[in-house]
Amino acid sequence: MSYKGIRIKVKVDDYERIKAAAQNRDLSMSAFVRSLLDATIDDVRKRSSVDSQQLSELIYNLKKIGGNINQIAKKLNSGDNDVSDRFVLQQLLIIQRTLKEVIRDCQN
Repeated sequence: MSYKGIRIKVKVDDYERIKAAAQNRDLSMSAFVRSLLDATIDDVRKRSSVDSQQLSELIYNLKKIGGNINQIAKKLNSGDNDVSDRFVLQQLLIIQRTLKEVIRDCQN
């Protein structure tokens, strides 16, 4: 396996902290920093996967909301005088419930 080098500059106190942490784990500084980078990269990959799933769910829920709004607009624009306040209220409650789900999902 071939290697490429990466040089970084850190403050003296950060250098000492890294050196002490590596020594506490019986690792060279290079091995310690590589392990930190590997763990960070793995964490970023996991987060990206979760974020993609949450984004898909968010898009799905927003499409449902858009569909409900379109149903309300269609009824109101149809000239149908039988459009009841109850129908509009039911649709708005569905939208409200879906929005609460979306907000809850985004906060988790």
